[in-house]
Amino acid sequence: MKTKILALKKRIQAIIDPHKSQEDRERDAAKYLIISQPNSGRTWLRVMIGNVFQSLSGLNNIDPENISYFAELSPKIPYVKAVHERFKNPEDYRDKNIILLVRDPRDAVISNYFLKTKRDKSPKWIQKSLSEFIREGYYLDDFIALCNAWKGYHDLPKSFLLLRYEDIRQDTQRELTKVMKFLGLQVSDSLIQEAVKRASFEQMREKETQRKLLNETHPNIDQESLKVREAKVGGYQDKISLEDIDFIEKKLAQELDPSYGYNYFTKQHK
Repeated sequence: MKTKILALKKRIQAIIDPHKSQEDRERDAAKYLIISQPNSGRTWLRVMIGNVFQSLSGLNNIDPENISYFAELSPKIPYVKAVHERFKNPEDYRDKNIILLVRDPRDAVISNYFLKTKRDKSPKWIQKSLSEFIREGYYLDDFIALCNAWKGYHDLPKSFLLLRYEDIRQDTQRELTKVMKFLGLQVSDSLIQEAVKRASFEQMREKETQRKLLNETHPNIDQESLKVREAKVGGYQDKISLEDIDFIEKKLAQELDPSYGYNYFTKQHK
């Protein structure tokens, strides 16, 4: 009981603290954190979770991507917040339940390149080639640092769940069911199936395209600029050179903890 009271006080303090941003207040108040690097499939996961939350709460007017909003309006829904962040002070995670979402950095770094150059049009990277971005960018270093840091702290938070994008693509219903159980929710198979169906690649891409059409001054949309771009496992082999693949794989082999399963070498390089 004392622990619950302290947790409640902390959440109230997080919500009313005027010196923190809305993002930080939501993070502090959340019971569950989904932590990932950009371009790891976070939007897709949030939409599937949000679809389940809609069905359980009846709050169909909330965008499924905004999963933290559901808990504020329904006592049935746990407070979940998705964040991109480097590993913080260990004490920041002791009262949290952590979902670590990772994706093969060979694929993710390509998506991040298109995000920076096509979507955000970052002046720093827009004139850079993909090969230059892979070698000069921070993405691979940040991914390795995040994964290696969490490898030693699985027992730090209240509970910990590792999700791999590739596993979600392989068996989406199984992995979403795993997430729901981690969140303490009993969800029927039919509800899981419907949540997955409503978060299909085609539906999410169409939704994003329509949003961009409302904001663009011209109707021609660069498909590489979309957040929902390919949703393909192993697509890196069609996008980057053999030299770039070798560079990434040697770096992963030397620096990344092998337990994540990304230290393999592409077959054509053996």
